[in-house]
Amino acid sequence: MFLPGEEGAPSTFVLPEWLQHLLPDEVLGRLEHPWIFAGAIVIASLVIAKLVDWLTTGILLRAVRRTSSSLDDEVVAKLHGPIIKTVILAGLWIASSV
Repeated sequence: MFLPGEEGAPSTFVLPEWLQHLLPDEVLGRLEHPWIFAGAIVIASLVIAKLVDWLTTGILLRAVRRTSSSLDDEVVAKLHGPIIKTVILAGLWIASSV
């Protein structure tokens, strides 16, 4: 990754082509700067982390309710933090590459 002005650094920030097709022109104009785009990725990763946590634990809780053991219920309850942290870290990693 290059810093702005370094030799070999791209002169302007270019959004990936697949993202340009998904976003309206009003949003694209605001995301031209890499710092704003990285911030948008971080915010999106927070929302996605909560959605992934909600979906994953919801599906797992349905499955573990059918068992007589309470151990699996405790394991699912302890998954919230690792799921959320993993998705947020992935978002931070993606944002750092912008």
